[in-house]
Amino acid sequence: MFEKLVNEKLMMLQPCSKELGYKLTQLGGNIVAISLDPLSDRFIREGTVYNQQPILNKMKEGMCHVNIWELYKKHSDYTIHTGYVLVQNVWYRHSWLIDHEDNIVETTYPTNDVSMYFGIWVSPEEFLDLLLRMGLIHMQYQYGLNIMFGWQ
Repeated sequence: MFEKLVNEKLMMLQPCSKELGYKLTQLGGNIVAISLDPLSDRFIREGTVYNQQPILNKMKEGMCHVNIWELYKKHSDYTIHTGYVLVQNVWYRHSWLIDHEDNIVETTYPTNDVSMYFGIWVSPEEFLDLLLRMGLIHMQYQYGLNIMFGWQ
């Protein structure tokens, strides 16, 4: 009952979810963990499969989006990519970098668990906007002054 309600609400708020799920399962896997996402339409229109070999730069588990932002701040010559990763037949929302040698820089999943990456390139400004919308980073203000840039 609860799952049906969640699915109905998701389809109402983000009608493209079904199309995105279909597109991903046509590529592989049989389950897609879809949530509300301002980039879903772009994934359908512009999404591509990434065939590069991933290299693991292990960081905080389950925090790929935040990890990517932290790593990008140290390597601004890399490009930011976001979309989905296929791990053990399940597609998960995910982000990664591409280094200057065209390798995928993976920060959370062991590379032998990953079957496929699917997503889009985003600018640093778009990615920061995504992090803020996802509630993964926040700005704290006191007396109108920016005093801290923090992680939740």
